[in-house]
Amino acid sequence: MTEGVKAMAELVEAAQVAREAQVQRSANGVLYAGFGENGQDAVELARMVQAVPVGIAAALKKKAYYFVPLAIAE
Repeated sequence: MTEGVKAMAELVEAAQVAREAQVQRSANGVLYAGFGENGQDAVELARMVQAVPVGIAAALKKKAYYFVPLAIAE
């Protein structure tokens, strides 16, 4: 199997991420979830989401935001 095909076999569809990731609500109201090896532990991810100002967070309340890896390292 070539490198490109091997990497493609490991990709996950967005629908699968939405089904499997545990969505949380930050104190500022933003819904978010981490998935896979995204480089952030749960505490750091929560801290980053909480840093969104309340005024901006209010505009983000109707959607969930997923933090996923953009590249697969071997």
